[in-house]
Amino acid sequence: MNSGKKEINDYKKLTIQILLFTAVLLVYCAVSMTLFGRQMRYKAEKSFLQSVRASSSGLESEIGGKLYPVRASLHTAAGFISSDGANVPPEHYVDFLSKMNSNTATDSIFVFDTEGNITFQDGTTGKANDLPWFSEVLKGKEVVDAYYVSLNNVSGEKFIISCPIWGRGKVTGAITAVMPVSIFTEAATHNRMEWNAGYILINRTGKILAVAGLSALSPETVIFDSDSFSFKENMTEEAFFNEMEDGKSGEFYCTAGSKDYYVRYEPLKGDRWYLLSLVAEVDRNFQINGMVNIVEEQGMGFVIAFLIFVFLVVRAFLTELKSDSRSMSKLQNDAEKDLLTGVYNKLSTENYIREYMEKDGSSGLFYIIDLDDFKKINDNYGHAFGDEVLKTVGKRLITEFRATDIVGRLGGDEFCVFLKDLTNEEEKNVQIKRMATVFKDIYAGEHVKYNPTASIGGAEFPKYGKTFEEIYRAADSALYEVKRNGKNGIKIYERNDAANDGNG
Repeated sequence: MNSGKKEINDYKKLTIQILLFTAVLLVYCAVSMTLFGRQMRYKAEKSFLQSVRASSSGLESEIGGKLYPVRASLHTAAGFISSDGANVPPEHYVDFLSKMNSNTATDSIFVFDTEGNITFQDGTTGKANDLPWFSEVLKGKEVVDAYYVSLNNVSGEKFIISCPIWGRGKVTGAITAVMPVSIFTEAATHNRMEWNAGYILINRTGKILAVAGLSALSPETVIFDSDSFSFKENMTEEAFFNEMEDGKSGEFYCTAGSKDYYVRYEPLKGDRWYLLSLVAEVDRNFQINGMVNIVEEQGMGFVIAFLIFVFLVVRAFLTELKSDSRSMSKLQNDAEKDLLTGVYNKLSTENYIREYMEKDGSSGLFYIIDLDDFKKINDNYGHAFGDEVLKTVGKRLITEFRATDIVGRLGGDEFCVFLKDLTNEEEKNVQIKRMATVFKDIYAGEHVKYNPTASIGGAEFPKYGKTFEEIYRAADSALYEVKRNGKNGIKIYERNDAANDGNG
């Protein structure tokens, strides 16, 4: 017999040891697979970022290959015209402008003087005074931007490069190249990633210069002011401006239109522009997750086995604990509630209000609600009808106020409500008006519809009481004023009410 018991005990010990070893092995496998999965995810994210950077770099190179030669030519031309010493624009520069236009990817090249007189490459003339960059370039500043223009049979959204022309120490005019925005969209197409990607070109004020692959945003708007664009939690407008000011690169997440995007931002070399490469977050996650799915699938069996083991061990304990918790919760709830009305009973009400005052309380409103002529209701309609009135009032008070507020019955026909965390006067006034209308449309009874009224006295916490007893006395004083003036009303306690309190 003893030998049999010893064998059983040894078997139990061995079983426990096997279970422990299995659990340790499963944990080790799960941790190992998790760490390996993280390493694979890191490599996948790195590979994805390299692809985005390669696309951005290619797009930048293609745009730069068309913009920078034009910009350099304009600087050379501005120096040539300046050294000539004549007023701008002279007639004999037409051939010069025409050759520049033929040899570069421009829609138009023109010069204008300080009076706004334009000479185009084809010899036609016009006025520049209404051009958005006119006054800026005449201050001696180079303008590299994008605008909607309509000049000399050229119209639409265009890239603008405008260089000031100097003569005898002052600006005498400017030479300007108008280039199609299509050079950006074509470059975006040539360097487009295989995923659902889009590109935005902005200047350092946030103005959108060009868009490719996105319909939610349009040029000539400031990206941060658009209702279709918003940063997500890892970036703010101020932080992004600081990044652009410092010429930094990085990434953030945003919402554009109805989609969430991963965004890579980089400055364009030689310009004050920023390139934003957007990849739909769902596509980014798909690409990254696709590279680690195999590892996760292989590890899933180990994880499931471990979860089953844990589940079998704790299920019985949790079931018992849940049953005990429900029983305790029901007992506590029944002990706290007034069985007739469903609100807190007197003891629970006072305890919860005291607890708030002592631990959490910042500000609040305390009301005492006394039903008018309740004795007559019982005398005229019976106690059962009186109980129905109390139930109706309790239900209304529960539904009318917030779940965090304390609604209780202090006894008989006397209720109370404590409104928590009223932080400003406007909010207090709103709650006072709400209380004043609570009894306007209450009707109790099925066959006999009775509209009860109430006298209500209120007091502010902690202004007129820092303990339950003090706030109760203040509200009761206000309640006395309502009853003395004919009942069916509401009064909020004020300091001089104590002198008028007939109970005092």
